[in-house]
Amino acid sequence: MEGTSPFTEGIKPRVILVASRADMIHEAYMTEADRVLSSIVQSMQKMFGKYLNIHDRVFLLDCRAPGHANIERLRQCLHQPKKKVPKLCAEMLKHVEAWTNDTSFPVLSWNDYRHKMSKLHPVVGEEMIRMATSYLQDMGEILYMKYSDCDDDIVMQPQWLCSDVFGPLLATHSFAKFAKTLERKKFYLYGEIKQIFEEDWDVDRVFRLLEKFEILYEEYSDSSHRSKSTEKRYVITGMLDDCMPPSKWQKEPSKEIYYGRRIECHDDTDSFSPGLFPRLQTRLYHTFEKIGRTPSDIWKNGIKVCDEVEGLVYMPKGWKAIHICVRAERREDIKACHNLLDKLMNTIEDVLDISCPGTNVDRYILSSRSLRNHVDPECVRYYTIETIVAAEKHTRRVYDEQFGDEEKLEDLLCVGFDTTLLRKFGYKADIKWMTQDAKQKFAAIMDHKQELRNDYRYLADIVDMKYDETKCLEDKECSGTQHVLSTWSQKWAEEQHSAEASGDGKEPKKEVLASNFSNLMKVLNHDEMQRDDAVDVIVEMFASLGIRQEREDDS
Repeated sequence: MEGTSPFTEGIKPRVILVASRADMIHEAYMTEADRVLSSIVQSMQKMFGKYLNIHDRVFLLDCRAPGHANIERLRQCLHQPKKKVPKLCAEMLKHVEAWTNDTSFPVLSWNDYRHKMSKLHPVVGEEMIRMATSYLQDMGEILYMKYSDCDDDIVMQPQWLCSDVFGPLLATHSFAKFAKTLERKKFYLYGEIKQIFEEDWDVDRVFRLLEKFEILYEEYSDSSHRSKSTEKRYVITGMLDDCMPPSKWQKEPSKEIYYGRRIECHDDTDSFSPGLFPRLQTRLYHTFEKIGRTPSDIWKNGIKVCDEVEGLVYMPKGWKAIHICVRAERREDIKACHNLLDKLMNTIEDVLDISCPGTNVDRYILSSRSLRNHVDPECVRYYTIETIVAAEKHTRRVYDEQFGDEEKLEDLLCVGFDTTLLRKFGYKADIKWMTQDAKQKFAAIMDHKQELRNDYRYLADIVDMKYDETKCLEDKECSGTQHVLSTWSQKWAEEQHSAEASGDGKEPKKEVLASNFSNLMKVLNHDEMQRDDAVDVIVEMFASLGIRQEREDDS
């Protein structure tokens, strides 16, 4: 936030804090009010002092009394002598003011602006003109709009942008000063927006400014997708409905499977740009429209999407977090849930890089129970990745201290597709997190009976499954290998829970081998098994995640 020109380099923007309603504070409580105001200043200086020069007092005003003592003090503070403006900048500002008086459209392209200035100051080079222009922007006298794909713009009268452009664009019918306003709706055609501006304006340049300020967005992020004969459509975020239509995410008994993620600003000094969510909405709208799944609705802080399963992207109040939710009816849809969740997360990450470069964010796992019970979106619970990892490390469920209940990790992460815990624990991860592709390959190998019995039946013996249980698997159509792996993981978890419940502090007697990949590899490499083909499946799975094969001394 420091100055953008050499003239202002290192100068922090000056901020003065003002509080109103002084008339509502009883004289007996003024000391307490001063204490609160002082703490506010200290808090703001601590939070933003690195970037802003915050005045050391808050001006508490009675806005109904022009002669109030603090109003006079505020005037004196505001009228402190300004830093002397460099001579070139002062002369350039006079030219800008003269040009502004001669036109109803106070915007020049950089080339036109530079050419005019060079004629008036022939001995001044382009780089010096650029530095002086940046100084005038830092002083708030003009707006220097820089673009990566076209010539820059100079807005010579910033107030014009607010009163003559933003005003009619966002005004309701109650603003009589504007002859033409827009009806509130989701999309606007280019011609509908154009008609509210003056006929002699360069309207394309106005649209470019509006997109730069992230006030509106073209519906299509890829212009090649739209035919030349089709009129452009835009989203004006300030004109969208404020609230999610109740019918778009109702509680449905048939929807049992819920997963969710949360992306949140790391601390109070981080924030998402105002244009982040609108840009995300239009990107998502375009993405799903291209695959024939046009989003069913869009509103100011949310969008509903669908690709085999339903998805909701929502921004809670405060605008410092984004919730991503997916839901389905059957466990067979977990893959689709993961794919949609992954697609939405990747899109959000891409838009974050564009709209909020440098913003630090944290990622959380939303509570499936909260989502399934359709808790108020503002109150959905969530867990840190560290909490998830700690629960898995101790073979526990995730515990919520505030509500005093637990959730299974399998309900929070898409089993067979989410690789979070595989990446964290490597070969020490539980076998229940084996990817679906690897599990199918592994089962296809181990389900085939061998004369030496070095197949899923040997694994069943390791898990201490009874003969009748193993024999029963032979008569079923399901995979014996997958059933054994599931039983092994379940028995290990039950043993750990029992040991924890006993609470005697003694090291529990281990009747079941820990159900991790390291032990599975040992079993497969055992002299009585020697199943290199099955080992290769596990090694390939971890290699695809960038995890090297475990050596004997590693375990």
